[in-house]
Amino acid sequence: MEIGQEFVSYFTSLLGTEVQTLPVDNAVFNWGPKLSSELALELCKVVTPEEVKQAIFHISDNKAPGPDGYSACFFKRAWHIVGDQVCTAVLDFFRSGRLLRQLNHSIIALVPKSDHCPTVADYRPISCCNVIYKAITKIIADRLAPALEHLTDRCQAAFVGGRSITDNIFLAQEMVRQYTRKRISPRCTINVDLRKAFDSVSWTFLSQVLHGYGFPPIFYCMDYGMCFHLIIFSGT
Repeated sequence: MEIGQEFVSYFTSLLGTEVQTLPVDNAVFNWGPKLSSELALELCKVVTPEEVKQAIFHISDNKAPGPDGYSACFFKRAWHIVGDQVCTAVLDFFRSGRLLRQLNHSIIALVPKSDHCPTVADYRPISCCNVIYKAITKIIADRLAPALEHLTDRCQAAFVGGRSITDNIFLAQEMVRQYTRKRISPRCTINVDLRKAFDSVSWTFLSQVLHGYGFPPIFYCMDYGMCFHLIIFSGT
């Protein structure tokens, strides 16, 4: 019981805290690429029922189901029965920018970050979402991919399709090789805590960044409509 309460207390403080951030300086976005009008129009194209079906059938049958208990396998096998209703639900979200609370429910599960996890902070929360929610995010991600390719610097090798994080690992190894020698070009290393940079980010900050890059307001307002506002621990 005490262990469970420790987890609840830790993640209540983590997920229930809103950190105030300074406004983004829009001048920063003048230094790099911005979203072109063509890519912005692609993001706002009307979603078709065929896109919805492709998104559903792209989800692996082995993915954990969400709170409703239905897996992607169910929707694929029963598509001739539920397909029209699923398409209607997804298309309604893209028209209104709002998602039914029942579809927005997720189960937050904790997975260990390593084989040795002595503290609560050594566990990472993951969300088990409903299939319709996954389909919506898949459609958004597919439309976002060309924009990321255009906006993301080539130096970032991770989290962008067609790139591999191992490229930067090899580059880092080469750069620190013989680091202590005097007869090398000037260089330095910086230690960055990625957990602080990516694990908890303000929605206000994200909206300002997307606006600065030239994303249409309807796009990032729609993304904000998918975030959760209420967290229930252990069903209470």
